[in-house]
Amino acid sequence: MLLCFGCKSPEARMPESVQSGSFLKESAERNKKLNEKEKNLIQSIIKNNPDKNYIASESGFWYYYNTKVESDTIQPEFGDIVDFDYNISDINGNEIYDVENRTYVMDKQELFTGLREGLKLMKPEESVTFI
Repeated sequence: MLLCFGCKSPEARMPESVQSGSFLKESAERNKKLNEKEKNLIQSIIKNNPDKNYIASESGFWYYYNTKVESDTIQPEFGDIVDFDYNISDINGNEIYDVENRTYVMDKQELFTGLREGLKLMKPEESVTFI
């Protein structure tokens, strides 16, 4: 009885499909155009509402106060419990949904970035519109 075994070093396999990266480049271009379009739309909204005092946040969104509290200096900090109501509208002002009596522990619970950063700017009893 004769047995033969052969050993061969592993060879790299060729990929089944090769992507040139053009999809990523095209996607980046689309996103740049969309970003520019949205930025122009926001600037148009600000320009068409001169009675509102829009403020640019450090987080990249614009906002104005509906009700501003000057006397109070308390703002929420890490771990504070905040009760708030909010509604979300599209860029044309059409309400998408409305949430009442929401309780949130600052930076310890999940909340979308814009709202979380916006709450940090607010004082008790203030009402703010964020774009």
